[in-house]
Amino acid sequence: MLGLEEAVHFSIKVTIALCCALFYLSYKFVTKHSDYWHKQGVNFIKPVPIFGSVASNFLLKEHVSESSQRWYKENAGQPFIGYFRGRSPTLMIFDPELIKQIFIKDFSHFSDRGFQVARRLKIRTMDEEVKNFFLNLTKDMIQHRKKNSIVRNDFLQLLMELKDKGRVAIANDDEDATLENEDLHESNTPFRFDDTDLAAQATIFFLAGFETSSSAVSFALLELAVNPDIQRKAHSEIDEQLAKCGGEITYETLKEMKYLEWIADETLRKYPAVAVHFRMCNKKYTLPGRNITLEKGMHVAIPNYALQNDPKYFANPERFDPERFSSDDILNKLQYIYTPFGLGPRQCIGNRFAMVQTKLALLTFLQKYTVSTCEKTHFPVKFEAKQFIPTAKDGIWLQIKNRG
Repeated sequence: MLGLEEAVHFSIKVTIALCCALFYLSYKFVTKHSDYWHKQGVNFIKPVPIFGSVASNFLLKEHVSESSQRWYKENAGQPFIGYFRGRSPTLMIFDPELIKQIFIKDFSHFSDRGFQVARRLKIRTMDEEVKNFFLNLTKDMIQHRKKNSIVRNDFLQLLMELKDKGRVAIANDDEDATLENEDLHESNTPFRFDDTDLAAQATIFFLAGFETSSSAVSFALLELAVNPDIQRKAHSEIDEQLAKCGGEITYETLKEMKYLEWIADETLRKYPAVAVHFRMCNKKYTLPGRNITLEKGMHVAIPNYALQNDPKYFANPERFDPERFSSDDILNKLQYIYTPFGLGPRQCIGNRFAMVQTKLALLTFLQKYTVSTCEKTHFPVKFEAKQFIPTAKDGIWLQIKNRG
């Protein structure tokens, strides 16, 4: 039998051996994919264990817009780079033609956004009471419409049709023609949709329109305060158009306010609500003309903040210039560069609603007030690292006065 001292030494050795084995297995686990892009021959951002290439984002030292723009500048001329979100290899695409190929033509391979972290960690993104409120509210509205045979041309009606029939008719609207793959327009497989799904989609549509639009309006007012000449032009257009319609604000009046629309467009260029768009590969995919393979479950990313602030596409990008959108075809020419609402079939479903809401908010405010900077105004803006939507780190402080 072992003596007490020998037993202690043996236990220590076993413990050390187990710890070493555990450390080795853990290290192999967290670095399992770290050579993925090297094997593919792709330039990549070197990862560190656990955090991958995005340690500065995880540790709240840098907003994702800033890190993606830094990589974009450091790899100028490259069509794409590889990086790692934790252990997950991700391909960040810089080339507009490749963006078009993946997000439009080959959409069937990338139809999912792939955000599953909250689900896996069981993170509660909404209070239970709030969730039940929206669920019950949506159900009540549906029952009211069915009981009274009410049909309206709105988003809820579309969801009701999708739930009841499993599909919706696709209108031949040129403005909505984003797909080039005809196979995606028609499907014999009905879409399964229950009341919870319906309520969730209606809630997202409702809430997302507030956060993104309020952010856009805030940044727009900041830029108008910093650029009083642009603010004067906006006031002039508003006064002129309201005079034509007797002061009544209608949808048609809003459409006539082109300069106000350019302000909204330029705000979303300089301060997009989402700095990077993600899509998940749902089946194995090889990049056209390249021996680079994306496995199922991997992600691709568009650094739209970096693209929209690239002087190659927008001269003097740090300058707020609404008139850069005065050309009728600029949005078509740069449709794979300027993507504040995403791209392709999975782009933001509320993009038109968001634009109308943003313009209406600016119109209502500028009709009565002027804005200017004050001693607490911070400009240029530094983004808050802990916020997903680009948000001013020091807040937006402005002086507001009634128009004389």
